[in-house]
Parts: sequence; structure tokens; C-alpha cells
Amino acid sequence: MSEYVKIFDTTLRDGEEAPGFALTSPQKLEMAHQLARLGLDVLEAGFPAASEEEFATVQRIAREVRSPIIAALAPPVEAEIDRVWDAIKQAERPRIHTFLTAADVHQQGALGRERAKARAAAMVARARNLTNEVEFSPIDATRSDWAYVSELFGAVIDAGATTVNIPDTCGFAQPDELAAMVTYMFENVSNIARATLSVHCHNDLGLAVANSLAAIKAGVRQVHCCMNGIGERAGNAALEEIVMALSVRRDQHAVDHGINLDQLLPTSIMLQQFTGVTVQPNKAIVGLNAYARDKNGLHGEAMVEDARTYGLHSGRDTLRQRLADLGLLLTQDELNYAFAGYMSLTDYQGEVTDEDLVQIAQNGRRAADGVFDAIGHVYR
Repeated sequence: MSEYVKIFDTTLRDGEEAPGFALTSPQKLEMAHQLARLGLDVLEAGFPAASEEEFATVQRIAREVRSPIIAALAPPVEAEIDRVWDAIKQAERPRIHTFLTAADVHQQGALGRERAKARAAAMVARARNLTNEVEFSPIDATRSDWAYVSELFGAVIDAGATTVNIPDTCGFAQPDELAAMVTYMFENVSNIARATLSVHCHNDLGLAVANSLAAIKAGVRQVHCCMNGIGERAGNAALEEIVMALSVRRDQHAVDHGINLDQLLPTSIMLQQFTGVTVQPNKAIVGLNAYARDKNGLHGEAMVEDARTYGLHSGRDTLRQRLADLGLLLTQDELNYAFAGYMSLTDYQGEVTDEDLVQIAQNGRRAADGVFDAIGHVYR
């Protein structure tokens, strides 16, 4: 029987750190519902300490989104731990996620380390008095002294942490290096069996997904990630790439996950629409051109042959399904115009990419709305 990896999505918290990715409160709520449909194990709803509006948004998500664990990030201060609890306490399964830096530059020697460790344990204990789900992250762990990180983990697990997370805060680690750190934690944290070990990888060197997969191979059973790989600087590990790698290469990763793969593309498209930031066309898994080939895309000659052999209705159904896969739902009138444009385009260039299909759908909608007075004016 395969082991299970929890998918912890931080699109609404860490993903929003990048300039230009801010969402309105209604958008965050709708995105949270879509992320729940995706099948997440943990949804990090936000950072309630940031503002009153953020607090209210997290609180509403906790009330309304019922399937995943709802987590929120709390600074290691008693009042902030309590405030985060106020924001998420109505969740079906609330989790407080707190943190403290592990880097020596902030600890000022051995005495500073001991004080920081005591503070981390105290904040975890306070959180655990409020909820059964508590996660702790030592910031910049991969560039810190591994022995000290292992001491921190041991202390917070004794204090009640149910998940301990290794953040590669600056995207510094290499896959074999992170795997070695995971192994070190399993070997040196005596009480590690009482908690889930997790990783949080940034993409500064383009290795966030590779690092996450290496950590899973080494034994971690939770990964932090963001839809479309969004986040500050170069972003976070891309959720869609991790889960597809786990699904397609089960020969390499003998683990299960709970993500509904059919919801990956609709979730990606919703996020792009809300942020106004599109992924590059050749982006793995969710890019417009990622499936521009016979197996998964629509090849013009095959589509035309289908329509001519089985009738235009069959061809329209094929086009409708592919557009639905892309998150594009058309009325019958819109589909009729789109199909006419599709047939015209395939006569001209043969193969049609997903990017072409998006444009075809948009033009079909314009034509149905009377923006253009003839099909030829839409697709010339």
C-alpha cells in the first residue's frame, strides 16, 4: 500500500507576496472554493496579522470552505497566535502555522539560540492549547545549522507541533542536498515520528519542484506549493507540476495524493484571470501550448476528418469537450461560431494549439454577441 503525501497550498498567502498578484476579498473566497474542489489537504488562507481586511477574509474562508484543513500564518507572539485562532476557529479543521528564523545571524550566539528555541516551543504550546493542528517552520532552514534545526524540531514537537516544515526560503538548496537534510532530520530528531515532516521550496534557482520531489523520495509527507508556481521573487514550487510528476511517474514516486487532476487547468485559469498574470505558453502542465500535440490537443486534420466522417455534430462535441478542458464553457450559439472558425483555421494551418482554441472561443463569443456581423469577419 502506497504512502500518502499531503498537498499544502499557499497560493492565497505566500503566492500573494509577489507584486501584481494581489486578489480582492471576493476573489480570494472564490479561489478558496476552487482550491477546495481541487482536493487540497491544507489550504493556507492568509496572514491575518497583515490587516483587518485580511483577517476578515481568512475568517470567511474558514467559515465557508469545509473540505481541507484551513491554515493561517501567525507570528511567534502570543497575541498574534490568539488572533489567528479567532480568524480560523470556525473552520471544520483549523491549523495554526507559526514560524521563527533558524539563521545564526539573527540568533546572536548560543544564548540566542536557546532563547529562540524556548520561544518557538512556547508559541507552539500556546497554539496547541487552541487547536489540534499546529505547524512550525524555522525560516531559512536549508542555509542554517542542521543540528540546530533538528533541536528546534525536537523542542516544538515536544510542545505539541503536529507538522514541522523545512523552508528553503531563498531557493538555495539542490535536490540531493535537500534530500540529505530530510534524511538528517529523520535520523537526528528523536521524536520525529510524532509529527509530519514537510518542505517549502522557493524557485530562485528553478529547482523548487525538483527539490520538493527529492524531499518526497527522502520521506517527507507534506509539500508546500502554489498554483502556477506563483510567489515572491521567482515563485514557489508549482502545485500542478508536483502532482502530475507524482501521478505520471509512480515508478519513481510510490506515493498517493488527493488532488483531482481534472481541476488543475480550471484552477490555473481562474488564478490567471483573477491576477491578470498569465503563465508562459510553454509552461509545464497548464501552459496553452503544453498539449499542442495529437495525444492531448486537437489536430486539425483529425478533427476535420471526424466532422466529415461522422457529421458536424460530432465535430462540435469534440471541440466543446476540449474547450471545457481548458475551462471555456460556451453556449450553443457561441460554439457554432467557434466551430466555424475552427474549421476555417484548420484548413489554413492544420494543427491548432490550445492558444488558438482560446482565441477561437473568444471570437465565438464576440460573434454570438453581434460584435461581428459575419463569421468571415471574425476569423480572417
